[in-house]
Amino acid sequence: MADGSTVQEIAQLKRGVRDVSFSADGSVIGITEDFSGHAFYYRVGEATPFQSLKPTGYSTPKLPMHRLLKDGKRVLGFGHMARSLSIWSLETGELLQPIKARSMYAAALTADDTRVAASTWSRLDYESISIHDLESGKQVDELAGYEKPVYDLCFSSDARQLAAAPKGGTIVVWNLSERCRGVAR
Repeated sequence: MADGSTVQEIAQLKRGVRDVSFSADGSVIGITEDFSGHAFYYRVGEATPFQSLKPTGYSTPKLPMHRLLKDGKRVLGFGHMARSLSIWSLETGELLQPIKARSMYAAALTADDTRVAASTWSRLDYESISIHDLESGKQVDELAGYEKPVYDLCFSSDARQLAAAPKGGTIVVWNLSERCRGVAR
C-alpha cells in the first residue's frame, strides 16, 4: 500500500515539463521539456539522466511527447505539429525508424506495442486518425471525417476499440475489430 512519500524529485528542467512517462517495469522515467522537445531519461532514484534526446533540424521532429516501449530499449516520439512519429534507441539515442504521418496532435499505442494510432491535422487538409504497424511503420488503416483536431487517443486493452477526443467535446469510440484485417494483433 502506498504511503504517500516522495520517491524522487527532478527539478532540472528550466522550461517546464510537457510530458512524462514510465517504462513498463517502472525502472525508468522519461520527461520531455516544454517548448524544446528535449527528452531526458532517468533511472528511478538517480539524479542524473542516463540518456537525453535532443532532436535538431527541421527534418527531425521534436519529441514533445513520448512513450517508452515495453521492451525498455526504445522510445516512441510524437507530438503537436511533428511531421512524423519516430522510434528512438534509448541506449544510443539514435533515430531507429521514422514513421511517415502528417502534422500530428496525439498518438496512442496498443497494449502490446504492435500498433500506434496518430491523429493528424492540417489547416489545408482534412483531419484523420492513421493507424500504423509499429514494426514496419506502414499505415494499415485510416479513420477519417473529423472537422477539428483530435487532441487525445486511447486504445482499449484488447486493441479492438479506439477512443478519440476531438476538439468540441464529443468522444468518438471506433470499433476496430473488423478493421485492420491481416495485421498481426
